[in-house]
Amino acid sequence: MNAIRVLGTERYSFEIWSAYDWYDGFDDELASLGVPRTAAFPGEMPSLVRRFRVGTKMWRERLSRGDVDIVHVNAMNGSTLAYVDIARQCGVPVRVAHSHNSDFTGVARALKSVLHRIGQRLWERAATVRLACSEEAGAYLFAGSPFQFLPNGIDTSRFAFDVEARGSVRKNLGVGEKTLVVGSLGRISEQKNPLFSVRVLAELIASGVDARLLLIGDGSLEGETLLLAERLGVADLYTHIPSVENPEDYYCALDAFLMPSFFEGLPYSLIEAQCSGLPCVVSEAIQDEACVTPLVRMVPLSEGSAAWAVAVSDEAVRHSERRAYSDDVAAAGFSVGASVAYLEEVYRHA
Repeated sequence: MNAIRVLGTERYSFEIWSAYDWYDGFDDELASLGVPRTAAFPGEMPSLVRRFRVGTKMWRERLSRGDVDIVHVNAMNGSTLAYVDIARQCGVPVRVAHSHNSDFTGVARALKSVLHRIGQRLWERAATVRLACSEEAGAYLFAGSPFQFLPNGIDTSRFAFDVEARGSVRKNLGVGEKTLVVGSLGRISEQKNPLFSVRVLAELIASGVDARLLLIGDGSLEGETLLLAERLGVADLYTHIPSVENPEDYYCALDAFLMPSFFEGLPYSLIEAQCSGLPCVVSEAIQDEACVTPLVRMVPLSEGSAAWAVAVSDEAVRHSERRAYSDDVAAAGFSVGASVAYLEEVYRHA
């Protein structure tokens, strides 16, 4: 979306294609720009094997028209490189493989691992350009082949701290100014480790801190996260909100940002949180490239939720005088303008 908005549709003709619908929140904007979005499985997410088999077939049918100059494949693992190789077979001259992750979890982990290694071996060389959102993500997907680091660009000014937005959101949540509100914005999934965040809340309460946990996003662990909060006796202090259209306001409302992820590529949300001047406590899975301000403190998951609770309290006090760090984040190369300008140079050079 950043690339489409900045590059514009006068010089470029964009088309978005995916195996299944993951998010449809931009559909109205895409339609107004005349950008088609196609999903092989609209409205559903079939099994890994079925979406790979049907998705690759439909992808080949689309590219066989011979009217595409650049294919930019946003890849989560090696099996996705099949789409890059199909582009090669269909004669697409510029084939970008863009790595966004560094591992995977879930019930199909063993199968994904096998497909990942097969994909690397068979199709990694099909790319004419290799990009990665972090050094670790590039090493994970490209197995020693050279790649370029492309920072995830965001609208840094949008996520600058706003005291009025903070007051409005906290009022709507029924939270007083002295309450310590910790949380995160992102998928409620195994990768993001939301159960650990609930345990951090329980430790804060046990230590006498007036605290609340706010998790914003959708995902497969929503029910399990609530059940754990109930079992630990903190359900009344835990709030879950589905995906929102104004995430910048919720960063302002928080006092500390939690990211106890098991693995990441380079998380947008952590960059956004830093723009808002929000102290961040993160796991060792977070790459150094994402820590662009003094706001980030890394605490290994092995130290446990009690150590995290102490770190959260300390960082919230240390950074209680909130200010915007949006200029600092932009200077580090994470602005939309810098990111898309780099991407356009990649396209032109390719």
